[in-house]
Amino acid sequence: PSKTTVAYCTDVEGNLHYFDEWLKYVSHLIVKEGEGVNARLKFVSDHAKFVYGGDICDKGDGNITMVRMLTAFKQQYPDRVIIILGNRDINKMRMTSEFEPNLVKNRLETTPGPYWVKPAQRVSPKMFLVKKIMKTVKWDHDNDPTTPEIFIEEKDINEELFKKFNTMANRVEWMLNDTMGAVGDFERRRSELHAITGKSISDEQVAESYRCWVDVTANPANRGGLAGEQGEMATYLDLGQLAYIDEDTKTLFVHGGLQNDALGYVPGQDKPVTDVREWVAKLNEFGKAQVRDWFKCPKWVPDHEDQAFPDGGAKESATFHWGARGGNRLIAYVAPASEPSVVINNMFTPKNNIQRPHPAIEQPLLNA
Repeated sequence: PSKTTVAYCTDVEGNLHYFDEWLKYVSHLIVKEGEGVNARLKFVSDHAKFVYGGDICDKGDGNITMVRMLTAFKQQYPDRVIIILGNRDINKMRMTSEFEPNLVKNRLETTPGPYWVKPAQRVSPKMFLVKKIMKTVKWDHDNDPTTPEIFIEEKDINEELFKKFNTMANRVEWMLNDTMGAVGDFERRRSELHAITGKSISDEQVAESYRCWVDVTANPANRGGLAGEQGEMATYLDLGQLAYIDEDTKTLFVHGGLQNDALGYVPGQDKPVTDVREWVAKLNEFGKAQVRDWFKCPKWVPDHEDQAFPDGGAKESATFHWGARGGNRLIAYVAPASEPSVVINNMFTPKNNIQRPHPAIEQPLLNA
């Protein structure tokens, strides 16, 4: 029998306390040295591996810290540390194109809400600003202290107010809250930056920190950014993969799970791949190629800013094509209601219990 032990953790989502608690259960395999943003992981067993199952950020106070710690661990032990990419990781690729200043400034009216959200719940950047203005701007009563404070209504919002509130910081907050399921992460980022630097952090600095984080042009040897975070999320994505088979323990790892149509499916290929190992290899090739494509073309291809969003599944159409920006097919692969995906997959019953895989999936896996 194999002596290998795989330490597996997933969906930390920036929660450092959760991760520290998990480390207590695997202290015979992995330990953390140091604290805060300078903490590092190391193996204490020669027979241990570490698989991180995806979703490193979005809902905790340690996004920068977790990415830095796991990136360093992977770089130190490239064959023993496996980073599986989740939807909360891959969707950060959107930031390099959707945070272009000219588009934020000039395309408020035409930028839609997320296509994968039902229309009734879909929020566009302009709708986000309307809500923010109504919660922020009050009627001016000439400083009369006897007049109660009253917030303005939607009908009273003019172009001057839209121009004032249409900032990069508000666009970042909209993306986090209404397209990434990361409500409150803007303020958590501010808190983390303050904890790292000891300085007061402005809205503009929070927004710039996210932009820096996904900078594909950053020099790994000379990180910029307020907290040295420049390019760190881009590096993390470059180190990750979509699936992993551990041959020592005969275990398949993916982020979201497997449904019938996902096993064997590789975006862009006409037929399913029947051999499980070949499928995993080709799926990872697809993911790696898409990340490389993103590094080469992180922004919109000119005049294709409105053509990045699938309007009918995976097929290209007159209003959509995969090449609107680098990595666009991988970005779509992790969005709900897109192609058959191992990243986005609901493995739970209506009562929130894990489902047993369908026999059509079980048998190929057992045969492998």
